[in-house]
Amino acid sequence: MKRRQFINRTLWFSIGAGVTAACGDRNASPQGRRPEALRFSVTDLQGMEPLKRDFSPFAQALEEVLSLPVELVPLDSFVAAAPALLDEKMDLVMAGPSEYLLLQARAQAVPVVGITRPEYKSRITVRADSDIETVQDLKGKVFGMSAEGATAGHIGASQVLANAGLDPLEDLTIRMVGDDCVQALLAGDIDAFAISPNKTAKFLRKVNGAKDQVRTLVDGAPLPNDVFVASRTLDPDFLSALTDTMVTEQDALLTALLESGENSKYAKSQFVPARDGDYDQIRAMYHTLGLEKLVE
Repeated sequence: MKRRQFINRTLWFSIGAGVTAACGDRNASPQGRRPEALRFSVTDLQGMEPLKRDFSPFAQALEEVLSLPVELVPLDSFVAAAPALLDEKMDLVMAGPSEYLLLQARAQAVPVVGITRPEYKSRITVRADSDIETVQDLKGKVFGMSAEGATAGHIGASQVLANAGLDPLEDLTIRMVGDDCVQALLAGDIDAFAISPNKTAKFLRKVNGAKDQVRTLVDGAPLPNDVFVASRTLDPDFLSALTDTMVTEQDALLTALLESGENSKYAKSQFVPARDGDYDQIRAMYHTLGLEKLVE
């Protein structure tokens, strides 16, 4: 019952129902479309300005290696990516592991290329002077997460808690604190928070002296790759060639990806062929939370 109540009081219920309605028949056959221009977006960026800032060099490099125009298409939210893929308004989307499962379930998005992320995991951080020494000590505490559906900051973090014998829905008070996790921790509004190590370091750099005021409680297991996913309406042969080209030309593409300075988490990354089974680990995490219907 707790899990069903949790679904109803988060945006995930509306995502599951609303996107399905918007997308119509998920099981329609592929059309074998070959795009005249590849329309590309990123699920965790809203609006054109940040998309251009972070990904214009990458889009230009992708256009060069594909010999195909690449257009940046902004999203209002990651929820909008699923109907955009089905309605042929979007061809290629860069997504996190958790977001991929929602896109696959609601839009039958096709995994094309994974982008590895060394040290990608859920990291739980506490104040340096905290009496919390183990994950079990978090019982009864206020626990900060980044956002509903975030791979490291929600889904993966919940699995770390569950592996330690804690029910994240009953044993802790969960607060979604977004990018303000460090400030909330130091102010005493939360007792711990979980995000990826990269984001932890990024947010600590923004607060003077914060690095000496916190410590890592535990790191979770490595998480799957971020992934470029494509519309199911695209020609399978085109998608195969897209995978081959992106992997073969990854040096140029990764250099361009890092050019903006906003994608430093990919500094040691590689492009690899992606397959759906790579994300079964995240499916299991959704099951732990009682949210498996969202990714089926």
